[in-house]
Amino acid sequence: MTGLLNAFDGHYVRAGYNLVLAGLFLVNPLTMRRQRRRLEAVEQALRDRGRPSDHGTGGRSPVDSK
Repeated sequence: MTGLLNAFDGHYVRAGYNLVLAGLFLVNPLTMRRQRRRLEAVEQALRDRGRPSDHGTGGRSPVDSK
């Protein structure tokens, strides 16, 4: 709304800035929903993979490292 009022007053740069910010606020919930789905997919993949082994053995079990 303020973008339109600024445009009528002749402040075109400020009007454009306000309209761009309004557009970002409208798009933000859509991107957050997608980001939440991606994060859940990563968490599920980590759960399916299982616990990582000991960090000091290079991915091998301590018995195999001897």
